[in-house]
Amino acid sequence: MTARSLSLSFLQIFVIIIMLNLLISLMTTTFAKIQRNADVEWKFTRASLWIHYYEDLNSLPVPFNLIPSVHSGIKAYNWLFGAQEDNAKNWTSTMLL
Repeated sequence: MTARSLSLSFLQIFVIIIMLNLLISLMTTTFAKIQRNADVEWKFTRASLWIHYYEDLNSLPVPFNLIPSVHSGIKAYNWLFGAQEDNAKNWTSTMLL
C-alpha cells in the first residue's frame, strides 16, 4: 500500500466516525427538545381531538343544558318530520314515472 491509499483510507474512517458522532448528537438534541415539549405536545393533541369531535351548537353551560336549545329543537323537528318529507318527495317522484 502506498502512502496515498493509506491516507485516503484513514480519511474515510475519520469521516465515518465524525458523521456518526454528528448523527448521535443531532438525535440527542432532537430527543431532548421532544422531551422538553412533551407535555405541551400532548395537550395540543388532546385539544385538537376535542375540537375535531366537538360540535359547537350541541352544548351549553351547566345550568342551561337542562333547557332545550333552539338548535336542538330544530334538529328534533328535522328528525321527526324530515323523513316524512323525504318519503313524500320520493313517492311523488315515483308517481310521475
